[in-house]
Amino acid sequence: NDPITRAEFIAIAMRFANAVSGASASFKDVPTNAWYYDSIASAVSYGWIGGYSDGSFRPTKPITRAEVVTIVNRMLDRSFDSSVSIGFVTNFSDVPVVHWAFAAIAEATTSHDHTSNNGVEMWTKETNRIHKYQRYTFQRGRRGASPFFSKAARLTMAVLERKFRNWKDQKVEREFQGGIKA
Repeated sequence: NDPITRAEFIAIAMRFANAVSGASASFKDVPTNAWYYDSIASAVSYGWIGGYSDGSFRPTKPITRAEVVTIVNRMLDRSFDSSVSIGFVTNFSDVPVVHWAFAAIAEATTSHDHTSNNGVEMWTKETNRIHKYQRYTFQRGRRGASPFFSKAARLTMAVLERKFRNWKDQKVEREFQGGIKA
């Protein structure tokens, strides 16, 4: 349950993809000789991360739930369909519509079918199996595990593994098809 840093998370995420040869990162706090440089440079090349407006990446800062959800959505080429009514998405009392990660959190926590047109996701059906969580908090800045987040993270990693390595675990597959339940 110890927090992991932003650099550690990117290093883990890059294990699901191939390193990009010749990739570079120009963050002022990511030296080229750092153990995580190649992972961060490849993640930048894939479009998974962008850093902060001050030109930093803050690799030693613990990663938050909101940041993880945003990165994983980018890894999966998932995006929130902005034409969907806010009333149809899973809402958390601590994630207002104006929060920078609202769309990423709604995308990740609202069960839905979708089609993709020129890289733009369009929801075709909102099933919202986990709508009951709207009375809870997402704890977007929390570093650590909760039963909901732990299972969501495990299932997300299983989806990533399947996407990037064509791996299949029947138990995880059954749980994923059943939706996320605490």
